[in-house]
Amino acid sequence: MRRIRKVWGFTVVTAALQLASPLGAQAEDAAALVRPNVTVPLAMRDVQLDGQGSLHGQVLTPEGTPLKETKVVLCQYQQVVGEAITNKEGNFELTGLRGGAYELRSRDTSAWVRLWKEGSAPPKATKAALLLTERPTVRGQINYMSDQLMLRPEAIGAVMIPTTIAGGAIILKQHHELDEGS
Repeated sequence: MRRIRKVWGFTVVTAALQLASPLGAQAEDAAALVRPNVTVPLAMRDVQLDGQGSLHGQVLTPEGTPLKETKVVLCQYQQVVGEAITNKEGNFELTGLRGGAYELRSRDTSAWVRLWKEGSAPPKATKAALLLTERPTVRGQINYMSDQLMLRPEAIGAVMIPTTIAGGAIILKQHHELDEGS
């Protein structure tokens, strides 16, 4: 009977530790960090329009590879004011624009830009907009596996359920052996 209590206690403690583990909370926090198309206006980029009111730009991966045939959208006050598709070099052009603050969106990224008419831009303004996609970098490190796999609720359940079942099976087996021995 003592052995059954020990095994049962071990099973209960194991299940309780797995349920109370901070891993579930970490999984939610990790998932919150990877959200596509989330805009955080850290800085406003100044870009000068050309003489015809056109915005020129390019969309690249973090490695510097141009993204071809990617949709680029320019928004002001949540309204789309221009759309373009990048060419094979990742370049795009949006025409008929006026100066002002805009959000420039593409695939997995966005940026805040302040457009200036030709001749009125500050000296730090660029002549083209550059968008870098924000794809997660995958490296063969143990932390990647733990962040992406082991912290998922499914992975926690995959450990907790078999452990609880195995503990219950051990208890039943030992209880059955005690009954046969009496």
